[in-house]
Formats: sequence, structure tokens, C-alpha cells
Amino acid sequence: MVGYSSLLGPIAGIMIADYFVLRRCNLDVDALYLPEGRYSYSGGVNWRAVAALVCGIGVALIGLAVDPLRWLYDY
Repeated sequence: MVGYSSLLGPIAGIMIADYFVLRRCNLDVDALYLPEGRYSYSGGVNWRAVAALVCGIGVALIGLAVDPLRWLYDY
């Protein structure tokens, strides 16, 4: 379960930061369903979120490989 949460934790963090910090709890619900709406991204992928996901997973998995940083993985 710890390994599974090390992958899902960064996903939850990105979603929380996007909703609360970037969007300030305001969503245009109609635009969510438009292919060319304000929430559309390059090829349907938000590359900044992908980069943040890779960084978050990388930090968690460093704790698996480096014993003194094991607390990063176990956290």
C-alpha cells in the first residue's frame, strides 16, 4: 500500500493545488465539456501537471532507493 500511495499522493497533490491555488475554487463547469474550452491542453495533456507528477513520484521513489531518505517513501 505504501508503494501505491507514493504514486497516488502526487496525483492528489496536483489536483488539490490546481483547484484551490490556481483556480481559487472557481470552475466553469460548461467549459469542462468543451473540446476547445479554457481547460483544454496541448493534445489533451497538461504537460506541466505531467512534469509535476514525475517530480513527485521521483521524490517518493528516491526514498525507496536511498536508505537514509527512506522516510520520504514511508511518509
